[in-house]
Amino acid sequence: MKFIDDFLKTKLTHPSPTRVEEQAVLIYFANEDLEGSIPLQLKLEKLLTNSNVGMFAGNEVGSGTLVLHLYGTDAELLFQHIEPTLRADEFCREAKAVIRWGGPNAPQREVIL
Repeated sequence: MKFIDDFLKTKLTHPSPTRVEEQAVLIYFANEDLEGSIPLQLKLEKLLTNSNVGMFAGNEVGSGTLVLHLYGTDAELLFQHIEPTLRADEFCREAKAVIRWGGPNAPQREVIL
């Protein structure tokens, strides 16, 4: 019985793992140039189609910023997959990529492109 008690205590006291579908790469631009971002968005969508790495989920514009949203099961792998495309695109110069390992308020790291 001690084994079962220990097992249940472990299950109850440790937080559940982050849902992997909430891992994200968010790309922030200091402008609202949605039209100028369309070629980049098309490149990202094409790059991720049939890749099993993640998906391009769209954009958000407002308050002087443009944000591109990408989601996948592994945010680091997703960023590694798209990073060469981001760095090669002039539109991304000085943009900020946020690699987030879960939903809002999850641990994350930032990369200036």
